[in-house]
Amino acid sequence: MIGSGTVERIDNRRVSRYSFVHKLLQQRLYEELDDVQHTYLHEDFGNALEELYRSRLDDVAVQLAWHFDAAGLAEKATAYYRRAGQLASRQFAHAEAAHHLTRALELIPQDASALRYDILLERAVVYDWMGEHAAEAQDLHTLAELAAHTGDPTRLAEIELRQAQLARLTGDYERALALVEQALAHAAKNPVLEAQAYNLYGRVLIHRGAYAEAAEALELALLAVADSSRPDLRAQIEFDLGLTDYHQDQLGAQAHFDHARPVR
Repeated sequence: MIGSGTVERIDNRRVSRYSFVHKLLQQRLYEELDDVQHTYLHEDFGNALEELYRSRLDDVAVQLAWHFDAAGLAEKATAYYRRAGQLASRQFAHAEAAHHLTRALELIPQDASALRYDILLERAVVYDWMGEHAAEAQDLHTLAELAAHTGDPTRLAEIELRQAQLARLTGDYERALALVEQALAHAAKNPVLEAQAYNLYGRVLIHRGAYAEAAEALELALLAVADSSRPDLRAQIEFDLGLTDYHQDQLGAQAHFDHARPVR
């Protein structure tokens, strides 16, 4: 029933690996176990893997999530599905990341709103990378509801800016501008969010060909970010200011592009 094995080292321990000669045999033996035995088996496997790979948990995050899920240990399964989703996202395996994060969300209790918010935001970012705008919009809508429920103005501003960015990408410029204005109202005393909001406002106006108005918004963005530790944001603003000057045949365009170049 068992085929030849292999030996590998995990940290300082020697581990032997064996496999069934035929997958159908493995499946048949598994199906003969009852539900209680399945639960115990998956929990034991999960605990053993967790101990064996304790210094390399990323290597087995998917397997751990699956075993703890099958064992009915929702909290541990959620943590590992989220970890697997984050790892997949960093490797640009976005469909896989969305799958893992979706399962994590399915396992979260309804009253765990803070955790739900964080994982929803991670999945929305993944959908953005995938170009799945409808799915991203739905997640952002849910996030906006959660943020409104908490009354946290920073979270409200962050989600409104993401919604505005999505509206810009899909050509809904009126909605984008309205959302940025809402974000500015919630971003008071947060210079980075204010800078991001004015920057996005300016970028939308560039799309509409309103270059003079865009430059005004971008100058406000540059002023807001002056004392922050976000050179990347400042570079983006400088680049966009360069675009407004370029389209208006103004001489300052190259200077803005030069300021943007070192960190772009």
